[in-house]
Amino acid sequence: KVTASLDGFQTQAADDVRVGIDAVTTVDFSMPEAFSEEITVIAERPVIDTASPSFGTAYDADTIKDLPTRGNFYDTLAVAPGVAADRESIFLLSPFGSDVQSNLWNIDGLDSTSPEAGDVRWSMNDELIAELQMVGTGAGAEYGNMLGSAFNVVTKTGTNEFHGSAVLDYWVPDWVSTNAIDEDAPEGAQTYRLDHNNNLVFTLGGPIVKDKLWFFAAAEWGRVLQYWPYEEEFPGQKETSWDNYDLKLTAQFGNNHRLNMRVGYHDYVGPYVGDVYSEPTTWGEDKENTKMFSLDYSAVLGDKTFLEARVGGWRTDHTWGPQYPSDEWLYTDTTVDPWEYSGGLWWAWDWDPQTDDAEIVLTQHADDFLAGNHEFRFGVQYKKGSANTKLFNTSYYYLA
Repeated sequence: KVTASLDGFQTQAADDVRVGIDAVTTVDFSMPEAFSEEITVIAERPVIDTASPSFGTAYDADTIKDLPTRGNFYDTLAVAPGVAADRESIFLLSPFGSDVQSNLWNIDGLDSTSPEAGDVRWSMNDELIAELQMVGTGAGAEYGNMLGSAFNVVTKTGTNEFHGSAVLDYWVPDWVSTNAIDEDAPEGAQTYRLDHNNNLVFTLGGPIVKDKLWFFAAAEWGRVLQYWPYEEEFPGQKETSWDNYDLKLTAQFGNNHRLNMRVGYHDYVGPYVGDVYSEPTTWGEDKENTKMFSLDYSAVLGDKTFLEARVGGWRTDHTWGPQYPSDEWLYTDTTVDPWEYSGGLWWAWDWDPQTDDAEIVLTQHADDFLAGNHEFRFGVQYKKGSANTKLFNTSYYYLA
């Protein structure tokens, strides 16, 4: 809510004034004299911010809900103009022709970019997101740690009223097309087959202490089992699963100080569905576990001075190992066509990316300075990222 007052005129207020990420919202007031009738002002956020030199796209929560990419964090960003992805549901995005490793990812203002891949190592459900933005050409100086584009994500915050959501994404297997038949595949494995695809999301936000302390929590559970041509419907086949839990606490100290704390725990298991030429003991399994934490402090130090301080990071344990452990070597029978594989998993790996980030930014507004109004920003940032990789290669032999 924005209020304007002037001696001899009625005080005017604009309700529901929303400011987008890295954007300027203009509110125009008409000031009637004190004896005139009241005028109601409603400010709407423009699609194009004429005060910013950058080129990009922003989505609020309502827009995200209406997009046909429901439930997929990366596909929502991929529909922005200028953004390309080599396939659906992929986290590697190329805005305006940039390299996929050159992007910057900010989660609630904190740089959370993976040190090797140029992405974030987790996905977030739509119900957790308040706003998304992609900033391309003309991004400000604070986006200096990149050569591509910046993706900004703002998560939802609790309010004085309890609010939440429940979303179930359920695929009816009989309604999903099997697509074209691959005549070269063995009988029974010539088409796409869906066993199940379900995703359930719950969110809840509200006050712990009204006007002082709020929470917003989200939980997501997903389960998928599907078979493509040449893949075997093995009894007891493991399903792909993800369990994501996020919590955000917001504390208000007086009128000028606010503290946000966010924690997250995301767990993913992606078993390989082996083809008909491979024994289950040769099948691998992708496991990814991510823990994240951040603190965000903001303070209004005066009518023209604003302070922001953030600290946080995340840790991921990402492994590829056997679904069904075996002490045998990988055995490849090349006397048949196609070749057949048995024994154990040929190779495995353990990848542990992580980041730590801290920054302080001071913003000073200067009116009537150097022939105009200006905003000066001073900041320092600490960034550390690493990614340790271990490879395990087992022995194998051929029968020729």
